[in-house]
Amino acid sequence: MTRAAVRGKSLHPVRGLALLLLVGSLTSVAVAAAQEARTEESWRGLPLPRALERIREMGLPLIYSNDLVQEEMIVQSEPRGSSVYQLLGKILAPHGLTMEIGPGGTVLVVRATPPPRLEIEITEPRMGQPVAGAVDLAASVQGTEPVDAVEFRVNGKRVGVDDSPPFRIHTRLVGEVEAWEIEATARSPGGATASASIAVPNLVVREEVQVALREIAVTATHRSGDTPDLERENFLVYENGERMEIVSFDRGDAPVTLVVLVDASESMRGGLLETAIATVDRFLGHLGPRDESMVVAFGDTTRAVTPFGTDPEELLAPLLPLEPGGGTALNDHLYLALRSLDGRSGRPVVVLLSDGVEILSALDVEHLKWKVRRSEALVYWLRLGGESEAPSFTSAWRTLPDNRRQYEGLLRLVEQSGGRLLEVEEPGQLMPALDRLWRELEEQFLLGYYPPTGASGWRDVSVEIDVPGVRLQYRDGYEAKDSRRKATLTSGRTESSTP
Repeated sequence: MTRAAVRGKSLHPVRGLALLLLVGSLTSVAVAAAQEARTEESWRGLPLPRALERIREMGLPLIYSNDLVQEEMIVQSEPRGSSVYQLLGKILAPHGLTMEIGPGGTVLVVRATPPPRLEIEITEPRMGQPVAGAVDLAASVQGTEPVDAVEFRVNGKRVGVDDSPPFRIHTRLVGEVEAWEIEATARSPGGATASASIAVPNLVVREEVQVALREIAVTATHRSGDTPDLERENFLVYENGERMEIVSFDRGDAPVTLVVLVDASESMRGGLLETAIATVDRFLGHLGPRDESMVVAFGDTTRAVTPFGTDPEELLAPLLPLEPGGGTALNDHLYLALRSLDGRSGRPVVVLLSDGVEILSALDVEHLKWKVRRSEALVYWLRLGGESEAPSFTSAWRTLPDNRRQYEGLLRLVEQSGGRLLEVEEPGQLMPALDRLWRELEEQFLLGYYPPTGASGWRDVSVEIDVPGVRLQYRDGYEAKDSRRKATLTSGRTESSTP
């Protein structure tokens, strides 16, 4: 097929429209005759270049480039329209293409400007959380253009608008209803909108106070590298400076719920992806009958994902045919892992195998921060390739300083989660590193206590020990909404000051 090219400037919009009408008028008889002759012919299933040639045969002076119009593009459905221009628009639209008037009244096939993109999520209250009385409603918005405002509605009634992030309003929910239907709608200056809705039960107030037991996973390491043999009496737990009574004490006995994230981007070539999959296979062999895991392979998109289970063969089967490719959307998939663990039983743990060079995520590392603070999951990052510097490149989404901020922010979030970073310089070191990680999970101390009644807002948590030379790794706080809601810990690291 001859490749067509156009030189010169597009006509003024008004003049172009007039010319379009003139061309339409001059060719109306020929077009009508051609259309009538083709009423019995089908468009559906035609390669797009052939369909455009048919449009030309109907009398429209059409020019297009083979860069945009390719043989593998197929007309998806029968176009309907009263003019050849309407037919052309219906044929082009499913492929992200449109038309404009070019020099001399020719019709050019061009790429359509993508519509503005907006995404919104209701962050407060959480799905299923009973609420009533004075409450905060909050939403997080991401998109390709700024947001004018976010409107909040409850059971169809508008309760407030916020025109600047963080989008949040304070309202009162009073009434004898079974549930509150909460809706948040974001609007952009360009006219784009996005809505999200959740249903939460109405809070039934009872006389008794229910306080959820809080468990802190503590990793204790002696300066010798061994895990010390400690008892409940060796630990002291404080919340906002007030000493708490330790009412439960276990050592690695609670089941583990894992999400294993495997980087399958272009940087995992050279046998690194195959090594990672084989190593994860052995790692998942540690799962006990009460443990469970899911596995996610990712690049710039989700390449493979499995439901939670315990059979390594079933968990890894979708990963076996994968070839490395694409960029790395690390932030997006770490968020996916944390969301997948919400509400599941067992100690939540995310294990990330990646070189950690974030490139293509829609989510900024700052958006991950609030999720880490509200998630109970420990994040362990096995950084493949060993210790490396922050990225020194730009990408389609971010500048050089921003890419470095993503990388350094991920390092901080790993620590804040209560997990840690494990450097893996060579592929052969991956299995020993995962073995050490599993032993660490088996040897963690679980300290349980009841928080003070009515605790709300950010609560500092600290753990002390009376054994010299022991370093503790744990979450150092949580966001308490009220005494009836199970809140979430964040991270902390201390070392015994006893000489």
